[in-house]
Amino acid sequence: MRVETQLLKKPCPRCGGTYAKVGFYNGSVVVASMVCNTCDLDLLDDFPDCEMC
Repeated sequence: MRVETQLLKKPCPRCGGTYAKVGFYNGSVVVASMVCNTCDLDLLDDFPDCEMC
């Protein structure tokens, strides 16, 4: 399995911290998550219509 991490330039809407976009590549399956490095806010769960997603 391959894991890629990418830091996003836009700040967290809750605390202004930085986001890391993590993608897990298992064959052809991609599971992505975007969690704030400061307050652990998950954009994909808490902001499903977020413009960053």
